[in-house]
Amino acid sequence: MEINAAVRLRALKLSCLTMAVLSRLVIVPSRRLPGYGPGEVPNLPAAPDG
Repeated sequence: MEINAAVRLRALKLSCLTMAVLSRLVIVPSRRLPGYGPGEVPNLPAAPDG
């Protein structure tokens, strides 16, 4: 049973590391978004249907 616990702990650490790396990668594209404040979002025309 000790081997199973060690493998499960290693898998948990690896999944946490994967999530941390993924969250870091998501920050890069989000930096290109415009910095609108509350109430500053422009009114865009509605998309045509069809």
